[in-house]
Amino acid sequence: MRQQLILWSILLISLTQTAVGCMAIDHYRNFPLGTSTHGLVVFETYMLRDDIGDTWTGVTNLAIYGSTFKLLKSISLDSIQVRDTTFELKSKYIEALNKSFSKALVIAQGMSGFIAATPIYLSICEYQQTCGIVSLKADTLLSKFYLLYQPTRARLDLTFLNDTTSKHYEYLAGKGSVYETTFNRLAKELSINSIRKYKIGTKTLLVTHIGESVQMPYTDYNEMIGRKRKEYIPKLNFSEINQSIFYEPELLHHTKGVDLFVWVD
Repeated sequence: MRQQLILWSILLISLTQTAVGCMAIDHYRNFPLGTSTHGLVVFETYMLRDDIGDTWTGVTNLAIYGSTFKLLKSISLDSIQVRDTTFELKSKYIEALNKSFSKALVIAQGMSGFIAATPIYLSICEYQQTCGIVSLKADTLLSKFYLLYQPTRARLDLTFLNDTTSKHYEYLAGKGSVYETTFNRLAKELSINSIRKYKIGTKTLLVTHIGESVQMPYTDYNEMIGRKRKEYIPKLNFSEINQSIFYEPELLHHTKGVDLFVWVD
């Protein structure tokens, strides 16, 4: 536990004190494992890539969430560091997370009433607010974020992002750092990158990666990357739970974001 706390402290200090780095990326990611009698079981990661771009450092956990997505239990799994100066960093990142994911899956499979999740959909929206099956919206009067789910036109509340005391909101808003921002600014800057759906029993879970990937001095994504953003379906095998780990694509560098999940039916 002490080792975990020290690592978290180092990561947070790096996030709040480091100026915008050329190759820096950090994000919270959630990979659903399934459900048990206690709730939704999720493999969670927080990973940070350094300014040079050759090292990923982070921690993994297994978490259980209740029906209202309140965290019921969190089990620390691994401290991870992956370094490579060639072109193998992404594959080594995936390999390291897969090992920890497998450990989490074994634990989950031993839980009472466990039902495994089945991945059924994955697309990459390249940090846009309006995507094929879902759009990110903000109610600036109530200071609330929500998703508009196109298949049913349902308005889905983003529990984690609408709690201003949650780690997800404080992280994206840069609370306590020189980059601290406001809700209205977040409403303009936040957008959707990856979109996933999982079938668990008769229910469907939607997971969206929400964050920002604009590097100063740019304020426009298309200008920054030199082309128009376009949503696409990646050429990945995304149909088995033990093959559901993937690398979150970045448009440029200094990307940060969080995976947020919500039931859609």
